[in-house]
Amino acid sequence: MNQVIELQSFNYVPIQQSLDVNIVLNKMVGTHFFASIKGLFFNQLTELFGKPIENETENTDTRYQWLIEFEDGLLATIYDWKVDYEKNSVWTQPIEWHIGGHDPRVMDRIYKITRVDEQMTFHEAIVTIEKAMLKMKSAKIPFNYDRLDIAWSKIQRGV
Repeated sequence: MNQVIELQSFNYVPIQQSLDVNIVLNKMVGTHFFASIKGLFFNQLTELFGKPIENETENTDTRYQWLIEFEDGLLATIYDWKVDYEKNSVWTQPIEWHIGGHDPRVMDRIYKITRVDEQMTFHEAIVTIEKAMLKMKSAKIPFNYDRLDIAWSKIQRGV
């Protein structure tokens, strides 16, 4: 096995607060979706990462975005994606937040920082992996790949 399992914690800076918005948006260029987090409220993310970049334009896919830079230079983005704010409110209910970046390792780091991976039991992780195996065998079985990412992260770390 040649994959290094990250067990240490990482220092990070939510750079959307310390730099000009245009510089932050330029740093986000080339990042892409890796996973999502469900069950977190807007205020939980602002407690961890500060005030997000807010896009108040009507015709946009994202309204709130955070850019987190880790001490080793990796960048992570957290953002809402095509949320119907007519039906959902970030103030009163949790929504699905997307995690992006240039490197898939940021996904596991964001899971650790937000503690979303602690909500999944080891048994749920195994069941999620088993469901993924069934999905590979039959395209007719619906499956949430984001939960597979969380499950695999837990199994790798033995938690």
